[in-house]
Parts: sequence; structure tokens; C-alpha cells
Amino acid sequence: VLNAVEAMPDGGRLDIYAARQNRRIAITFSDSGAGIPPDVMPQLFEPFFSTKHSGTGLGLAVSQEIIAEHGGTLTAVSPAINSQGNGRSGATFTVTLPIAELETAV
Repeated sequence: VLNAVEAMPDGGRLDIYAARQNRRIAITFSDSGAGIPPDVMPQLFEPFFSTKHSGTGLGLAVSQEIIAEHGGTLTAVSPAINSQGNGRSGATFTVTLPIAELETAV
């Protein structure tokens, strides 16, 4: 959420959705910010990589690792924007996690 807010300094829209997908929950965070340049996408989850002037570049890397430790995934997509600035902007991050099964007392 913080990354989305920072990507929209002049305001914008952040949509958060959750949906069950079989035995998993998927939570998507879609913003209307500037988007992620295609050349940045391959490095997005690398430790210490950042496009920000301040920060450690650990946020997404650590988040992805924590989610993976819980059996989930963290992915990102950002539609391409052509050289004229046309096209859809923004980015969508999706967290998927397994749904825990409750044990029933016998």
C-alpha cells in the first residue's frame, strides 16, 4: 500500500481485492500510478534494488521472502506504456497464500 501511495504523489486510485481461488486466497493491489518501467521489472524483487532516492531496496524482497515462507507468492505486473505516453499506467501486485485448514476437535 505504501509503495502504491508513493507511486501516486498527485493522487490516484488504489483498488484492493481479495478472492478465494480453490485452497488459496489471492489479494491484489492495483494502483493508477506511473507504472513500473519494463527494464525495472526483472530486478523488482532483488535485495537492495530501488528506484527511490531514499530507502534500502529491501521492502519487496523481504515481503516476497516472508510470503514464500508461508507457502505463497508475490508477483507484479505493469502494463507497457509506449513512447508517446499512451497506454494504461499503474501496477498490480498480487499476494497468494494457502488457506489454513482448521483442525476440528474430536
